[in-house]
Amino acid sequence: MPHAQANSTLTVVRSAKSNIFFQPLARKNLCHLSAFAFCFLGILTLFASFSQAQELSFSQALDMASIRATTLQNLRQEEQLARATATRSTQAFLPRLSADSTWVRGDIDALGHIPAINLRTIPPEITTADYGPAEGLISSINIVQPLVHVEGWLGHTQARNAVKARSAASEWGRQVLKLQTAWAYFNVQIQDGILRAAQQTLQASRHGLEIARGHYAEGMVSKLDVTRARADLQSARAQVYAAEAQIGKARNELASLLGLNPVDPVRITTPLPLPLPPSEYPLPHQQRADIDASRFKVQAATTGVEKARARILP
Repeated sequence: MPHAQANSTLTVVRSAKSNIFFQPLARKNLCHLSAFAFCFLGILTLFASFSQAQELSFSQALDMASIRATTLQNLRQEEQLARATATRSTQAFLPRLSADSTWVRGDIDALGHIPAINLRTIPPEITTADYGPAEGLISSINIVQPLVHVEGWLGHTQARNAVKARSAASEWGRQVLKLQTAWAYFNVQIQDGILRAAQQTLQASRHGLEIARGHYAEGMVSKLDVTRARADLQSARAQVYAAEAQIGKARNELASLLGLNPVDPVRITTPLPLPLPPSEYPLPHQQRADIDASRFKVQAATTGVEKARARILP
């Protein structure tokens, strides 16, 4: 009987130990299964978002931004108006036509006592007749061709400078719009790369914390190293949150520029351009369009002053 009791006691102790051993293992397996399920759901959601995302190239984004750019449209209309004004200024070199009509009535002695044949008598006889007073409409057409028209020539020069200024302003507006679109478009890719780097840093920090805990359990490092690894993990997690906020901001800016719904996913298809390699020869200097526009405006204003002075000439 005592031997049987001892065996039963040993069996109970073993079963209790096995339960104590298997409970953390079951919890660990449950955590791994839940983590795997969440990862699988995240992958399915990612694939679904990519399948429903709208593909957007840089050329399409630039066209959409050009349609919504009201400032650029105003610059184009001003350029067309300046060209129409320049065409109208050429009228100063064309001949001027003028017509004049006058009704005239008067007595003239040369029209009296003029011989005439009287057909009412038989036989007809020659008599004299008076055809006065004389009246009628006198019309004339005058054509004036200016040989030297200083005011017209300066006005045409002023109009041409205005056209050049408006063209340069429109070109500068197109360059600014292209720059804004490129920044908003490729900033999404840049922020996406920063987010991926932050996520990799977060994974490395988690792995480093696990290694530090293992070394601390074995007595190889101090508790300060574990605390430092935990601080690195929190810093990496904060960087991931900041990167997620920045990529959301970049997508909202792109949607606002193109007139898209920020909720709808957009997939960038044009890759990020590579920087130009260093060159031994200097690149050709290109004048900025806004400086050209200001220079042409000054020339147009100067020509306008000369045009005003030329009004005193015949």
